[in-house]
Amino acid sequence: MSGGGKKVVAPRRPRPAYGTPRFKDLRADPGAPRRYPALKLAPELGARLESSGTVVLSAPPGSGKTTLLPLVLLSEAWLGDQKIIMLEPRRLAARAAARRLAALLGEEVGRTVGYRVRHATRVGPATRIEVVTEGILTRIIQHDPALSGYGLVIFDEFHERHLQGDLGLALSLQARELFHPELKIMLMSATLDDDGLAGFLGGAPRLAAEGRSFPVETVYADRDEDGFSLAVVTRAVLRALDETSGDLLVFVPGAGEIRSLVRRLEERLEQLSATAGIEILPLYGDLPLALQERIFRPAMGLRRVILATDIAESSLTVPGVKVVVDSGFRRRYQFDPASGMGRLRTVRISRAAADQRRGRAGREGEGVCYRLWSRATEEQLAAFDPPEMVFADLAGLALELAVWGVEEVGELEWPTPPPEAGLAAARKLLTKLQALDDRGRVTGQGRQMALLGLHPRLARMVLAARREGRGQNAVGLAVLLENRDLFAGGDNSGGVDLETRLDILKRADDRRAGTRFGLDPARLAALRRELDNLSRRVGVGRGAAGNGRDFLLGELLAPAFPDRIARRRDASRRRYRLAGGGEAFFSQPEPLAALDFLVVAELTAAGSGPGGRIRLAAAYSEAALRRQFKERIELVREVFWDADGLRVAAREREIFGALGLRERRLERPPAAALAQAWLEGLRRHGLELLNFDAACRQWCARVEFLRCLALEGSDAWPAFDDESLLAAAAEWLGPALGGIRRREELLKLDLLSLLQGRLNWRQRQILDRLAPEKLRLPGGRPVRLDYTAGDRPVLKARLQELFGWLETPTVAGGRVRVLLHILSPARRPVQV
Repeated sequence: MSGGGKKVVAPRRPRPAYGTPRFKDLRADPGAPRRYPALKLAPELGARLESSGTVVLSAPPGSGKTTLLPLVLLSEAWLGDQKIIMLEPRRLAARAAARRLAALLGEEVGRTVGYRVRHATRVGPATRIEVVTEGILTRIIQHDPALSGYGLVIFDEFHERHLQGDLGLALSLQARELFHPELKIMLMSATLDDDGLAGFLGGAPRLAAEGRSFPVETVYADRDEDGFSLAVVTRAVLRALDETSGDLLVFVPGAGEIRSLVRRLEERLEQLSATAGIEILPLYGDLPLALQERIFRPAMGLRRVILATDIAESSLTVPGVKVVVDSGFRRRYQFDPASGMGRLRTVRISRAAADQRRGRAGREGEGVCYRLWSRATEEQLAAFDPPEMVFADLAGLALELAVWGVEEVGELEWPTPPPEAGLAAARKLLTKLQALDDRGRVTGQGRQMALLGLHPRLARMVLAARREGRGQNAVGLAVLLENRDLFAGGDNSGGVDLETRLDILKRADDRRAGTRFGLDPARLAALRRELDNLSRRVGVGRGAAGNGRDFLLGELLAPAFPDRIARRRDASRRRYRLAGGGEAFFSQPEPLAALDFLVVAELTAAGSGPGGRIRLAAAYSEAALRRQFKERIELVREVFWDADGLRVAAREREIFGALGLRERRLERPPAAALAQAWLEGLRRHGLELLNFDAACRQWCARVEFLRCLALEGSDAWPAFDDESLLAAAAEWLGPALGGIRRREELLKLDLLSLLQGRLNWRQRQILDRLAPEKLRLPGGRPVRLDYTAGDRPVLKARLQELFGWLETPTVAGGRVRVLLHILSPARRPVQV
């Protein structure tokens, strides 16, 4: 798409505040069902919930499903005085929905309607509707499996298929089955795979509301880009500003792209002299909530350009938006259970997500959606985004299942079952963190970890540090690691060291904190509030991050990341070996690279190359490792083949996982281990490793010659070709290798005797008779036969020595004629 021409956008007149009618007035208004189509479904919805207990509801944006139906259902007789709990996928949406519901009742949040989100709760004794984020429901069910006092669980925007939403649904279904048969469950969204969900829920009734959205014109790009392009988005925004009126909602993959786009747009608008009357607002998950919520307050006299991630894709009505510019991409975290690493990928959105984004432009009036892809590409988009369950880190889910008492995932009903590989890797990690015992059952420590609501690694870190009196700094680290990196999207001048970040966080109340790195003071203040909240939950007192310390920061991280304790391999290339296996590296010079030991807190897969890139780490030491993991350091004795030196090496090593700590030469290695190491060398290098001389070759060739003729049972004899000898080396050679340390000793072995020992006395007699080693010439001189030259043995002699033979000599009982090589007096072949 090309940008529009130069145009000065005049300031608009102030628009009225986003008004909210009273719910009682809406119920009495005969025109309300037309404006809010979900109201038409209210009677049938209540009846279906009462009769079947489960309903799947599809309702377009603006139909009133989120902000009106919970209020309508409050008066259902089957609900009685029980409460409704409604799940929203994001904190911003949960708080916004609660405020809207409360405003419809003419009340403040915390009375009839309240919310529970991470680090913030506003509910009271009279609260009947609780709007919560998805993980909160899991905490409530784990605390009260019967969901006492709740009569209805609503899963809003279920199409997003977050892992916690799927888990909450599975637990709710079993809670209803075991403890609360009258519990009602409703799934709703604007774009649901409702056929599949209804089938999964045992044929639950499906209801669909009509749309209230206004017409939205869709404008497609003439051609497609290979990937996300800031330049393309910039041109599209400028074009939309030139061609349309109303606020713009621009969808881009992540916060980094948003920050870059802000700079680009400011520069271009300044060049066009079009900055007057335009306000550019970012909107992404790590933005402080106070800044996120600015989008609900219309900017008087200004035209807003809201640059958002998929946080604005659903659940929210942003006042004043009439134009959507959709890049067509989102950011997705893909976890690899095999490596324990993940990577952020920029991927195409689905058609369902594209429809959700497009609908944002038609909530208050006719709108326009600029799709930055072609019609042909749209036909190739997936219908729905994959559930988070299939690509997420399942450690938290595995812990919740263990606390719930589930040993096999099949005990629960899942819209998408957890992948076996991912769940197995998660349980293995939880065992290392001592959250599960060797039988996979939750430990007392595991239950404590689950209560903290942190990733299991961070919960383990906080609990361990609290016991040691170091909880203040551990809480600070947990806050840093639970949120997007402080330096993400910038010039990364702070490097990868977590100590730098913790020092900044400790001084977040200081206005100068983070100035050197250009950090947002509002975000630092928000992190400090989160830090104070977590400190109170953990019980480490106010001031959370503490003042000073006499230990390495890696000592706090190590209990949480025992598999990511790293030892330097190559200082010049900045590569480290990880205790859990594999490698990690610094992508640029870092002060931490001078250390032999680190703990890596964040590691991302490095494209197609080996190892992972170190994103966040802290200093550690061998002394700390030995102190913290004394019982897990093993003493192993190794006897192995050294391919570089063509020898067998024997050593005694102290190891922690895949890390070698110390080693020394093993003086008396076991004979069996020596033999195995030499056999490994043979498998790699072949018989050339031995003194496999001409006599050995001749012997083997004689046996093979006779074995192939299959005379007198020789077809059942052991094979003596190279491949067969190597395959059976443990049998015929292994017993002789147990006392050999050096190759010089190996070369002195009497291999011919060992080879001959593969045949018994009778077989050797047959061999000497049918495949003799020598034949006598007419003059009486014995001449050696060469069985290695081909299919027939070869006899070499001068012509004069053959006088007296009337026919060619034979072997194999007369069955095979010997091939004669007639030599000149100088013993050169002249005829065959």
